[in-house]
Amino acid sequence: MSQKTAVIVAGMTVYVYHGKGRGVKPQQLARYTCVLTTYTSMGMEAGPRSDAKHGTNPGQPIELEDSGNDDDAAVPRGTGKKKVAGPLFQIQWWRVVLDESQAIKNGATLVAHAAHCLQAGRRWCLSGTPIQNSVDDLYSCFRFLRYNPYCKKAAFKSMLKDPLQDNPAKGAQLLQPVLLRRTKTSTIDGEPVVKLPPREQQLVCKAFSASEQRFYDQVQQESMQKLKALEEGGGNSYVNMLWLLLRLRQACSHPWLVRGTAAQYGGAGACAPNRALGSPGGKVTASQLSAARKLAGQQCEQLLQTLQQEPSVCAQCGDISEEAVVSACCHVFCRQCITMQVGSLGGSKESESNFQCPTCSQPLSAAQVFTKPALTKARGQAEGIQRAGGTAQNGWHSSSKVEHLLEVLRGMQHRGATGRAPVPGKPCGAAPNLLGGRSKSDMRLAAILGAPPRGSSPALTSAPTQEKVIVFSQWTSMLDLVEMALKKEKFVFRRLDGSMSMANRDQAIIDFQEKSGVNILIVSLKAAALGLNLVAANHVVLLDLWWNPTIEEQAIDRAHRIGQTRTVHVTRITIKGTVEERILALQDSKRKIVSAAFGDDSGGFQQTSRLTKEELHFLFTGQL
Repeated sequence: MSQKTAVIVAGMTVYVYHGKGRGVKPQQLARYTCVLTTYTSMGMEAGPRSDAKHGTNPGQPIELEDSGNDDDAAVPRGTGKKKVAGPLFQIQWWRVVLDESQAIKNGATLVAHAAHCLQAGRRWCLSGTPIQNSVDDLYSCFRFLRYNPYCKKAAFKSMLKDPLQDNPAKGAQLLQPVLLRRTKTSTIDGEPVVKLPPREQQLVCKAFSASEQRFYDQVQQESMQKLKALEEGGGNSYVNMLWLLLRLRQACSHPWLVRGTAAQYGGAGACAPNRALGSPGGKVTASQLSAARKLAGQQCEQLLQTLQQEPSVCAQCGDISEEAVVSACCHVFCRQCITMQVGSLGGSKESESNFQCPTCSQPLSAAQVFTKPALTKARGQAEGIQRAGGTAQNGWHSSSKVEHLLEVLRGMQHRGATGRAPVPGKPCGAAPNLLGGRSKSDMRLAAILGAPPRGSSPALTSAPTQEKVIVFSQWTSMLDLVEMALKKEKFVFRRLDGSMSMANRDQAIIDFQEKSGVNILIVSLKAAALGLNLVAANHVVLLDLWWNPTIEEQAIDRAHRIGQTRTVHVTRITIKGTVEERILALQDSKRKIVSAAFGDDSGGFQQTSRLTKEELHFLFTGQL
């Protein structure tokens, strides 16, 4: 969000309802032509779910106080009833637009509930990826749109979901009356809708070293043995299959991800997960310990037992949890997944926004999420988990993927792109530009305002001269290993992951965007796949594969988007003869799935994010 609270744009008054800007009455807010806010701010002000006053039933008509003038932005409702919700919900809006509307795809979340409660005469949903999990993702959007008959559960299933699954080509026609789709390749009268520079994509298939191959073969053999035992013994085979798949995927990137740094590289040993590798989770802050000590003894013990029942699936992303933490409602999350939702763990309930648990819908604050070390200390036991990065530096061993990444960076350096030491001189920008890092529409908003973002770099408003690269990995532990390699080679870089504070994340983005000596940004796929404008970069490297290709596409679009003036070079690094070849095949099939829903293809339709058991079996065996 911009640091300015209110501005005048082309005769319109624009108000940023966020942070300190939320301290206004609805009568004051209704005077502005346009109000910008965040999903978090909206969710914090929503009324209770049982409050029918705000129109939670999408089947009911909305009584509009419509002046008939398109210039009127909003009209206070003035119902005379006791106001339960915040100012956003006490105004009859002329139009409400949800940007990145997939944020409400889970109708059980607090954010979705808040969106459904907003009162408006006109409703828009904007999204580049409206379907991420399944066609069910569209239902919550139709509820917000109040589009009959699809806003009713039974009608949505019989009239849209089932036809899409049975006959995608015919079912996609049902979406056309309510859907306006634009892609980077769309044209109007023969002219492209968006003029972007080319995107060149390279798939690099590397071979393991001899020691890596032996290790991978060992992990694969163990995984197949356990898979066979799971199929014969029953039980919760889905979660365990995900766990085995995670080990295979991580073994493709670096053996240390699977067995940790204690064992010697290339030697034998158990393939136990190293959950503490590069993790801040081993350090217990005073606020984390204080929050854990407030728990009753029995509750503390129950939460510890939940964390010890490995493997656990993250309630937010659906993958095996990395640096697992547990909520007060006994559900497990990846540390960075939950940190991005509630802020720094152990924070006060007052200072953090409420995030609703995707599993049980209980509102959670940062003070209600706990790490294993904090719970253990609160119970009176010491646990010596140490940061692996400190012990591994002296005995560093690279991997095939890390080595290829270094080759890419060295090549950029030889072309005069990346320096191994800070380049003398001042940063390109005169002042930090938070708008450039955090706004989803920063360049477009700056264009409307008639000037570049405040403090922005000339490199972002004219053709940049330096080549910069974003390196993505889905595991923070892999970022730790990349950090070791970059430091060893004396590359200058910044890091961005979900466990960092907002201030540190902002500073990392500003440095990368504006400092001429910082040309490498290593990023967690979960932390930056959405909502960032990083057009200073013209190289993107994906170190590991995600079976949902839309997540990778969103990550690439951080650089290949409006404002980019150069060709964007995308490099995917894979290992031949491994599970990654099968993930690539699965990605291709899932791309056809999304296209089918919007009439671009005649292929079948199925879930695109959560892996089915059949897909899991294919990733292990190559057979469906």
